[in-house]
Amino acid sequence: MKKLTLLIGLASTLCFGQEGGKVEPTAYNVQIGFVGAWVNTEVGLADQLALRTELGTMPKWYVGTGTAWFLDASVEPRYYYNIKKRAEKGRDTSSNAANFLTVGISYRPEKSFSSNYTDYSSISIVPKWGIRRNLGNNLHYEVGAGLGFRHEFNNRNYGEIDLHLRLGYSF
Repeated sequence: MKKLTLLIGLASTLCFGQEGGKVEPTAYNVQIGFVGAWVNTEVGLADQLALRTELGTMPKWYVGTGTAWFLDASVEPRYYYNIKKRAEKGRDTSSNAANFLTVGISYRPEKSFSSNYTDYSSISIVPKWGIRRNLGNNLHYEVGAGLGFRHEFNNRNYGEIDLHLRLGYSF
């Protein structure tokens, strides 16, 4: 009887151990930050890998004339490298609450939607590190940092620093 109890206990532990530590199959989020707002979705590709697509707004400040708001569309594969470890320790991993590595690819069109300003269309590629943690059932925050490259079409190339702190709601 002791062996049977041990066997059932071990089997259930192994089964439950495989349930946690995976990214969500699909997650929809709305986020706000100091300089913008975003709507995004993450689709799980593997246990620790998700593809995030995002549409947001970003400001550009012009000296002496004000601010213009531009759309920002991005796609980034995210590798949640410690989601399994967090699940094993009994920590909350819902809504992909874990540390991640990513390479963000963003496109910004030339026309502002908030004014008559135009700017150069640009694309950026930024490797980033970040964390995502939950604040209850549906609220979360995200912090990230990266250093990459931006190409402005018909103009020039330059380095780009990506620092973000966002508060969001998961559906």
